[in-house]
Amino acid sequence: MPGSFTTDLTLIKAAEATTTDYTSLGSFVYKAALNDDLKVEGTNATYFSATSPNTAMMLAATASANLDLSASTTHVFVWIKNIAWPSHQTKAKQGVGYVVSSDSSPTLVSRVDTVSVSAGGTGYTVGDTLTVAGGTGTAATIRVDTVSGGVITAVSVITQGLYTAKPTTPNTVTGGTGTGASITLLFLEATSNSKSWFLGGSDTESIRGWTNYAIDINGTPDLTTQSPVLTSVDRLGVTARASGTISNKVGTVVYDVSRYGTGSTINDGTGRAPVTMADYVAFDNANARAWGIVVQQEGIYFLAGKLNFGTTGQSAETIFWDRNQTFVWQDFPVSSSHYEWKVVGASGQETTFQLGSYNPATNLTSNGCTIRGSGNVSGTARTDGVAGVAHSRWTFTASAANQVTKLYNSNFTEMLSAALAYNAISINVTNCTSSNGSPTLTTTGSFDTSGIVVGMKVTGTNIPANTYVSSIASATSLTMDKNATGDIAGTANFTHNNEIRGCTFSNSGAITTNCCVIDNCTFQNVKTGAPISASYAIIVTSTTEGNRITNSKFIACNRALKISGSGSFTFNNLTFSANSYDIENATNFATYASDTVAASASTTLNSGGTVGVGQSFTGSGGFLSAVRFFLKKTNSPTGNAVAKIYTHSGTYGTSSVPTGTALATSDNLNVALLSTTQAQVPLNFSGSNKISLINTTNYVVTLEYSGGDGSNNIQVGYETTNGHGGNYSTYNGTTWTADSAKDASFYVFTGAEIVVNATAGSNPGTYICTAGTFDTTSCYSYNANTSTFVDETTDINSAGANDVALVPIQATTQGDLIYFGHNLQFDGVTLNIGTAGNYSNITLNWEYYNGSTWTALTVTDTSNSFKTSGTQTISFTKPSDWTIAYANSVCRFWIRARTSWSASQSVTTAPLATQGFIADTTINNSVTVALSNIVTGSRVTIYQTSNPTNVLNQTDLTVGTTVSFGYNYLGDLDITVRVRKSSSAPKYLPYETTGTIEATGFSLVVNQITDTIA
Repeated sequence: MPGSFTTDLTLIKAAEATTTDYTSLGSFVYKAALNDDLKVEGTNATYFSATSPNTAMMLAATASANLDLSASTTHVFVWIKNIAWPSHQTKAKQGVGYVVSSDSSPTLVSRVDTVSVSAGGTGYTVGDTLTVAGGTGTAATIRVDTVSGGVITAVSVITQGLYTAKPTTPNTVTGGTGTGASITLLFLEATSNSKSWFLGGSDTESIRGWTNYAIDINGTPDLTTQSPVLTSVDRLGVTARASGTISNKVGTVVYDVSRYGTGSTINDGTGRAPVTMADYVAFDNANARAWGIVVQQEGIYFLAGKLNFGTTGQSAETIFWDRNQTFVWQDFPVSSSHYEWKVVGASGQETTFQLGSYNPATNLTSNGCTIRGSGNVSGTARTDGVAGVAHSRWTFTASAANQVTKLYNSNFTEMLSAALAYNAISINVTNCTSSNGSPTLTTTGSFDTSGIVVGMKVTGTNIPANTYVSSIASATSLTMDKNATGDIAGTANFTHNNEIRGCTFSNSGAITTNCCVIDNCTFQNVKTGAPISASYAIIVTSTTEGNRITNSKFIACNRALKISGSGSFTFNNLTFSANSYDIENATNFATYASDTVAASASTTLNSGGTVGVGQSFTGSGGFLSAVRFFLKKTNSPTGNAVAKIYTHSGTYGTSSVPTGTALATSDNLNVALLSTTQAQVPLNFSGSNKISLINTTNYVVTLEYSGGDGSNNIQVGYETTNGHGGNYSTYNGTTWTADSAKDASFYVFTGAEIVVNATAGSNPGTYICTAGTFDTTSCYSYNANTSTFVDETTDINSAGANDVALVPIQATTQGDLIYFGHNLQFDGVTLNIGTAGNYSNITLNWEYYNGSTWTALTVTDTSNSFKTSGTQTISFTKPSDWTIAYANSVCRFWIRARTSWSASQSVTTAPLATQGFIADTTINNSVTVALSNIVTGSRVTIYQTSNPTNVLNQTDLTVGTTVSFGYNYLGDLDITVRVRKSSSAPKYLPYETTGTIEATGFSLVVNQITDTIA
């Protein structure tokens, strides 16, 4: 049997041969169980049965007095065997459970559980508080819920009370507005200063054998009495509640060993003999061991605690490989972080964890495993149950160094989260000799190299069958050379890819890929409610990770992909359906370089003089998004200015100037829109101009304008206190001249914007920004009745509740406005709405500025026009003609909502927001539209069928035999294609057909017919 196994479980109590060490509370029978059939571990066990329809407890003294179980990770593992469920109450009614108490001599206490009307009395009113009479202890109180003519018909418990001697039932209660009521009381019994967990009952299984229950001692119990002290636990044991009097006094519950800790560690499987779960269970089944972290029943492995594969201190490799197995995490009251599979490697000794099989030659997966929780995902089996949410949830962690994880053809459900990783390992071959086919291979790092076959050149995507290095059995590439009689030495590079192939994840949480390969997988039904409460199927943090996610489906996920790293992401054959959002932009907008010293003077730019200024700066990585300069205009200049990034020349800080052609050029800035007062103005970089600026490399950013004249020009602000490490420069149209005494007042920005290049059938169509993803949101509200602007910018960027006035503000004068703006274009606003609006017959009209007028903007608004509270989004596609505008004299890219109405408008509650955020996402889902077999000299028009005036990509172009262009696919689009040639002989009849641009693009073979009459 391969493998070695350890545990961190510490013995609390083993069952005793006598009952002298036990405290019994309640009415029951118990005795020592010496029969082997009643024992799970060791030589002894103790069994008992409640004998009346109340609760009984059997509590053992802890092995050491004042046992400390207060550590946050502490779980108690206790073996309980249930012989006859039907004699017990239901699980919620304390059928069978576990209890810990800090009293060395605990006493029985009772609390009122449920109540019902025995006699309704007279003169009572709804809401009356009734007090239970009699008993010893703190009295319970009861609420009158319904009455009929003063007679009580329904009641409920207000406070349960705490009794050392129970009051009588039915109970003649006191209080309220009437008299004569009698209430039937049902009690829960517990021990003093204790916590109790209800583990099962007659509504779970009819018969159940030995079960090792795991219980989070620091978690929320089903029942707490008084103030138990977990740093000083003196008694622990089993509790049971009968459903009726048991006259034959048959023992129905057996109690054996209990321990505390977290779980087990598996080590030392090899490539030739990988360890499996069957090996672990066989080891644990030995007498006087029975840790019970994993038990096998009917071919299924039931899991109750953490499982670590490998350790950071291992001196040999660990390989775990299982196939065609089912693993179930049990529905025990454990902490959310308790159930975990954790893969750990050591320096020089990796750990390989594999489920299922994969054949790279055919790209097929097989022999997968099923891993799931046992909680009822459709019901409310537990008292904390939420319909549709699993209760037993687990975590997969495989992000440590020197570990390899391969998940093939497997199904995962109820998974809380997964953290994965990518590792590349090189092994240095110091010596390899071969004699008569018996090789000897020596490597650094103490790798196990037994069994390698050498004598030929071996190359492949996997180690071939006749070439074996046990410690790197999961390598994906290997190249070695060996002459017939010579030796080899050098480095063999083994690329260890953590991989998930052919797997399905459902009813689960998020996977953080960390560059793990994910291929041919399905993600569906991300669980957004407790206890999993996830938002995403996959979290992607870098552009490298995006390239490793391929050929996968995302179905009915809340948010399929969360991208938290800026840049350009390429996704290959990812399909999305029925998701709330396919892609979420969660990148951080960052200042890349800047000189924040206020401009004290300016350089004038116009066609008759200086036409550009520059500023040198040093790169620190990241994708270029935008720059800002301090600009203003004089009189009425026209035309466009642009910002550019150049390679640096000269001495940084003294003689820096641009050199060569521009590396990137910004979108055009219409100078006519500039203010006559100097202000920060953004210039955006888009498409291929969003270049990566290399860390520690010097660049020069410029602002260039060659229009206007001496009277109509623009000014670029600079300062002379040398607030930046670079230096200023000017351009006369021919030569750049450095000026070390000045620095431009400028900003360079990276991040925030992501570009998704979706290829090979990918179809991301819905995307969103989230809280904290961009930069400061500018915000103004406008009250049309008082003609008053209010600057909401400070409030919308802070978490102060209900301090941002949304619209409508009032219902006297239409035209209330709320503006959201930024220095860069954006495509989403996320709002935390604290007070939902309550108004009627008022419409919100969303608008943007197109350079000349405010124009209707189509938005997706989850807030229902600010009528829904909580985190809500307003998302839209950036208009191609969107330009900067002024709101209360502030220049930004603005969107706004404007109120209008016809009649009978009213505002009961004006909506208010707490905080808001802005973000930007670009989906570059390029597919090919191709037309072939066109007669040379023809003209082609392609337009949207539903809107003939909306020409798509080609209009009346004279073409050759083909037309081919890229189209940004965001959903199927019906088009009409027209081809004609009538200007010169030979002439052809007009050719027209319809079609649809799909995720695979559009292809058409044109069939033109000669016009014989012409």
